[in-house]
Amino acid sequence: MAKNTHLTLEERFTISNLLDKRASFKFIGIEIDRDCTTISKEVRNHRIYKKTGAIGLGYNSCINRRKCEHRRLCPNCKRSRFCWSCSACNSVCPDFVKESCKRLKTAPYVCNGCSDFKKCTLEKCFYQAATAEKEYRQILSEARQGISLSEAEVKYLDTLISPLIMKGQSLNHICAS
Repeated sequence: MAKNTHLTLEERFTISNLLDKRASFKFIGIEIDRDCTTISKEVRNHRIYKKTGAIGLGYNSCINRRKCEHRRLCPNCKRSRFCWSCSACNSVCPDFVKESCKRLKTAPYVCNGCSDFKKCTLEKCFYQAATAEKEYRQILSEARQGISLSEAEVKYLDTLISPLIMKGQSLNHICAS
């Protein structure tokens, strides 16, 4: 099993493809020779949320959407259909209560490979290898850039902290006061 090495783009594509096939983290880990917790952390850290509806229905994450009787809540609405069929419903309805998919709280934490994907109007969550790699590269780049202070800010901190250190005060004491 690979230890202390970063996931490659190829491994991320394998994770994405196997999630689409409803594979477990354990199986994915065996396939790419990684621990299943590594796969779980990767998926949870790099998942993407999308507010997309189902076929013929707009995004609607209201818990009352199946029994809602509201019509024409939008001021300029010219439709005679129920508001739950409109994607603007969530922002204007006084009875809106957000519902989240229970499947996103347990493994695999994403909608990749979900059997209800085409009929679900809730907020969806995906793992996409290319996006995960891009996020990873961005985080890696930011971590290597050092502190983000201007020269004036560094000089100010130096004039503030250096005299206190010269007097023998600890950094912990300086930060506390």
